[in-house]
Amino acid sequence: MAEPGPEPYAFEPVLWQPRPNARVARPNNSDEELEEEAERLPRRTNNLNWCVCQVHCMIMATERECLCCGEVEECLNLMDAHTSCITESQAFQSAGLTEASLKAAIVLMRYTKGL
Repeated sequence: MAEPGPEPYAFEPVLWQPRPNARVARPNNSDEELEEEAERLPRRTNNLNWCVCQVHCMIMATERECLCCGEVEECLNLMDAHTSCITESQAFQSAGLTEASLKAAIVLMRYTKGL
């Protein structure tokens, strides 16, 4: 019988790659041009003008966190014509608000993203 010793990594790190339809900076723009464009646009951390659903969006600490369900294609696919926010959809009500589904989501995030 082998002696207990260090265990190998349980999960190999996963290389993050953006989704094919994700917004990415145009490669032909220089860093200076991108910075100038960002300065011209209103910052999401200062207002809620970016909120499409006009229901539950909140100003968050970073620009990346300021995201509306109306900007996410996966959320839009779950909403019907009478739903303006993902939190009002039947899919969210049945799966997104139960304690078990939230715990499962945390486990899945830790497993897939190493969080």
